[in-house]
Amino acid sequence: MRQLGMGSALDTLCGQSYGAKQYDMLGTHAQRAIFVLMLSSVPLAFVLAFTGQILTALGQNPEISYGAGTYARLLIPGLFAYGLLRCLTKFLQAQNIVHPLVVCSGVTLIFHILLCWFLVQNSGLGYREGVGMDGQGRC
Repeated sequence: MRQLGMGSALDTLCGQSYGAKQYDMLGTHAQRAIFVLMLSSVPLAFVLAFTGQILTALGQNPEISYGAGTYARLLIPGLFAYGLLRCLTKFLQAQNIVHPLVVCSGVTLIFHILLCWFLVQNSGLGYREGVGMDGQGRC
């Protein structure tokens, strides 16, 4: 969420630069926003890397904390990619360039559907009825 708010400021700055026909500032704002978001992602990545230990230190259930920590570590690469994506999206939207965004979203949607279908049908990662958090049908 932090990146969403910081990236939204770029919407205003790029829109003003484009409206004033200051195209050099349009790129400058985008580059600065990318730098700031990448820089601010580093401490957030450390928090995600140690989420399991932080939750355990705060008195949470160790098993659940371990699972949450594992999940949080898997989110770290997406953290940096999302920051870059937000900036590029706002940069293009300020200039009314939406066709590349639509094409990329469509390709991603098709790839996502095919990948999910493959993983669920062929890898055994699908839904397992009656299996809860403890592996015996209890949550």
